[in-house]
Amino acid sequence: AFASNRSGQYDLYLMDLDTGKLEQLTNTREYESSPSWSPDGLWIAYEAYLDDETGGNLEIAIRPIDGSQPPIRLTNDPAADFSPSWSPGGRQIAYVSTMSGEMEIWLSDLDKSEDRNQNLSNLPRSNEKHPAWSPDGTKLLWTSEGSDGIDRLLIWDSQQPDLKARVLGTGSWPVWSADGQQVITTFVTPNQTYLTGYNLSDQAVIAPPLQLSGDVLGISWGKGEIARSL
Repeated sequence: AFASNRSGQYDLYLMDLDTGKLEQLTNTREYESSPSWSPDGLWIAYEAYLDDETGGNLEIAIRPIDGSQPPIRLTNDPAADFSPSWSPGGRQIAYVSTMSGEMEIWLSDLDKSEDRNQNLSNLPRSNEKHPAWSPDGTKLLWTSEGSDGIDRLLIWDSQQPDLKARVLGTGSWPVWSADGQQVITTFVTPNQTYLTGYNLSDQAVIAPPLQLSGDVLGISWGKGEIARSL
């Protein structure tokens, strides 16, 4: 699933990786982007400009892939709500919102019809972004940029929801290993970007930082190997 403006406005598209078949999922005048799959593959969460007649609000919505019902709006406020990440458990969606006046991580509980949205980070003088669920859905990682300009990884445990998120290490764009025991991230300095990682158990660095040749705008950690002929 991806967003494209090939038709003149940003819509959502689906591509079958086996056949290359392309299907347009949305076709509206409004901006739609950042799709995130539900674990059962039947729904998509995404960011979209809604209430376009009043200038538009960037909100979070979900919709079934088969188009059997209209989109369901999860947020409804003048702030910007974006970057949804659907939990592996299927009943929660993490996202970024400026409802508090700063970019913070919020959680939408799909089992609630009222008061479903909760602020997880509540960190003043910082901006949070890039929420990423652990494979078992019990933990959530995100990036926090403090007033010192340094990005730090914060981790929140859904099994201990009353505890504040703790710092895992320095970095941005976190991605989990398949077993949920390690995290790979970027480490950005004023003149260079590095790839580094941490063990979840002891927060130890798992490898020396790897110098990269340019900026990183996202990471995916796959289960397979890359063909040596590439």
